[in-house]
Amino acid sequence: MLEMKETRKRNNTFILRLSVIGLMMVIIAAKISAQSIPEIERAIQRQEYQKAIDLADKMLANDPKNDKLYFLKGTACFENGSFSEAKSSFQKGINYNGRDPWNVIGLAGSFAKENNFEEAKKNFDKAQELNKTNSSDILIAIADGYLNSEKREFLNEAERILYKVKNVDPKNVNAFISLGDMYMKQGVEEL
Repeated sequence: MLEMKETRKRNNTFILRLSVIGLMMVIIAAKISAQSIPEIERAIQRQEYQKAIDLADKMLANDPKNDKLYFLKGTACFENGSFSEAKSSFQKGINYNGRDPWNVIGLAGSFAKENNFEEAKKNFDKAQELNKTNSSDILIAIADGYLNSEKREFLNEAERILYKVKNVDPKNVNAFISLGDMYMKQGVEEL
């Protein structure tokens, strides 16, 4: 009887220790995740695309449903010229969170870069539908995606979107930068 009580006590202590260890692992994983996303963003900004991809892959091994990580990985792949891999990453992000426009914009931009204009347009339109708050940042990203194409129709669409942002948010510097990029692509030398 006494031996049975001690066995239960040991089992309870063991279960308690496992619970504490499990909780600590969850907390550590959350901290690693919170610290590593900015690290991936910094690597992309510094044009260290392979480093960003490797960091994203490492984090995705522990958090395979994180659509933000798929977006960052897709962005790094896109900037690295790996459009097929970028599309795959953006699509996985969409599969896990189809309500967020960022992966849709990335997917559309990848299609545009590969001259698959029909799929690009379909996805850019979908991203605009998902932009319920009419976010200037999302609209500028969509316009920038259109600017990745040489197709005249896409340049016109980028112009329409950027003027919309300029009218709604006249102090948005990024809108003016993108307008400058658009004018350059259109061959406009003077305004």
